[in-house]
Amino acid sequence: MIPVKIPKDVLDLFPMWQYNCPNCPDSKVLSEKVHHCVKCGAEFNEEKWRVPPRFLKNSKAMSDYAHKVLAPKLSPEQRELLFKYFTVLFSDGFDDGTFDAWSTVVGSPTVVTAQKHHGTHSMYVTGSGPDFVYSGHGAQLIINARVYLRLNSAIPNYTRWCFLQFNKGAVPICRLNIYQTTGPTYHLYMERWFPIWGAVGTVPIAMVPGEWHCYEMGFVRDAVNGEYRAYFNNAELMNQTGLDTSGVSDCEQVYCGNATTTVVDFHEDCVVIADVHIGPEPETQTLTLTSTEGGKTFPSSGSYSYAKDSSKEVTAIPDSGYVFDHWELNDLNVSTKLSYVVTMNTDHRLRAFFVLSPVGTLSLRALADSEEVTALVKVVHAITGEVIGTDETEFDLDLPPGTYSLSASYKDQIKTDDVTITAGVTSTVTFRFTKMHTLIIVSDPSPIDFTLDGEAFETPRTLDKRSGSYEIVFPSSWFVGVDEYLFTQWEDGSVNPTRTVTIGSPQAVNLTATYRLKQIEGTGPITQREHKDNLKQVLGNEKDISEDNPLPTIETTPTEVLEGQVTLTGTAQQLPDEPCLAVTFENPINNAVVSIGHDDTVTLLNGYRLQPGATKSYDIDNVNRFWVSGTATSRLI
Repeated sequence: MIPVKIPKDVLDLFPMWQYNCPNCPDSKVLSEKVHHCVKCGAEFNEEKWRVPPRFLKNSKAMSDYAHKVLAPKLSPEQRELLFKYFTVLFSDGFDDGTFDAWSTVVGSPTVVTAQKHHGTHSMYVTGSGPDFVYSGHGAQLIINARVYLRLNSAIPNYTRWCFLQFNKGAVPICRLNIYQTTGPTYHLYMERWFPIWGAVGTVPIAMVPGEWHCYEMGFVRDAVNGEYRAYFNNAELMNQTGLDTSGVSDCEQVYCGNATTTVVDFHEDCVVIADVHIGPEPETQTLTLTSTEGGKTFPSSGSYSYAKDSSKEVTAIPDSGYVFDHWELNDLNVSTKLSYVVTMNTDHRLRAFFVLSPVGTLSLRALADSEEVTALVKVVHAITGEVIGTDETEFDLDLPPGTYSLSASYKDQIKTDDVTITAGVTSTVTFRFTKMHTLIIVSDPSPIDFTLDGEAFETPRTLDKRSGSYEIVFPSSWFVGVDEYLFTQWEDGSVNPTRTVTIGSPQAVNLTATYRLKQIEGTGPITQREHKDNLKQVLGNEKDISEDNPLPTIETTPTEVLEGQVTLTGTAQQLPDEPCLAVTFENPINNAVVSIGHDDTVTLLNGYRLQPGATKSYDIDNVNRFWVSGTATSRLI
């Protein structure tokens, strides 16, 4: 990981991924997407090609990447931000039209637009000096300065002219000079002041008046490993190392311009001061973007400079009613895809072509009381009757010009409409419904009949109703078979079986009606005495049952088990003539409750209650008749 803290806005300037063709692992790692591998021709695949950025392996690698790869692609504002954290101490291309970035201006240098190496402006100096600017960037042990210089006319023979100088206050440290000998031949001459004054070297250079050239000078202050270096067009032409340069304090100023009285005419541009070797600005190519009517590009139309052989992706964006047709690169049709990657191996002209859409767009929405809802819409061609499709809102359809019939449904509400589609035009149809809310009504016991605004229903019931107030009426009592239930309360604690409910907020309303089993008047929990009396009525013993008078039992074994079945009717029925020791009563599940007793006084109040689906067995040693009372007449067997 990088052993320095980098703010997020600076880190965002770096690519998150780099890319490398998996078929060609030795190929160059790319920082931008490309169309295909230049070595094997494989089509670019972002997911398969991406690799962790190699510049993340250490701070030096990241700094080198920041200077050599990233910085040339950034805007001046982005460069300024980057260079606060990656070794650059100062940079100025004069593109703001002023010398405000510099500490001091001496003489009369000017900022012009007539000649520039990069950007829009450069510094112009003419006549005899001194005419220069210098930056005060703080004391530095190690410092490099790079400038681009365009000499507009020849300088006098054997005249030495200084255009770049390092100082500690008023004390010079080293400087770069150009002088001309006969021929004419130009030389780069570097002189130093520490440990003693002398020449670092003099080297002929292929400088051509009227052309831009890159110059760089470097200095290291150290008692043992002090050094001086000079570069021309990124080639190191001279150096002295292993010197004691501690006799001077750290470098504090860098002078650019004409620091002599030599008459000269020149431009300077792209000044960078850093604590590492800087090197030249990368060679760039110009991409000119344009588009036809009906759309735009990203980046927008205009001219852009990119590093030579870099890749740039451009995207076409159609206007409403138009579609993208194709790209033309230097007047050749190269792609019909929305995005196109340009390799900047030369200057390029890229144009996006748009045409009117051959279809129109139908945009469908549904609202219920101004709230977006989902409706099912069927689209049919009005002339041919062809069903185009059915889908849920919100959705868009591209359709040929014509008239279409629409049918939308939402919670049992149906809306219809017709729409005419025009090529290149988006037609929006909004269906408006009444908002429906879910009403859920349950009861205990269930089912129970009730009315909602006079309409009959039974519980449980789920209804979709519009916003509003509704009257719900439940019965005050309800029979389940022969059992009577009395209304007790609603879920909110109210006790009136008739209530008014308002629906609308919240969307779903849940109601519960609760009933209780009616207690028979004059009865309560059965006592032991009553239980004994009931047994006496059934079994025929006149005395109280006690330990001295237990239930009679006869230990005998029936001679035969009869499995005959008798269905009771309203008249007395004879059991089989064979001797019987026991009888079993079964009440079918679809019957109501019945009551069983020993004589014709049995009722639902004093007999044995036999529930639907239940059975009851009796010994009949000394009993030969039973009465069964139900909801109709008494039945005797």
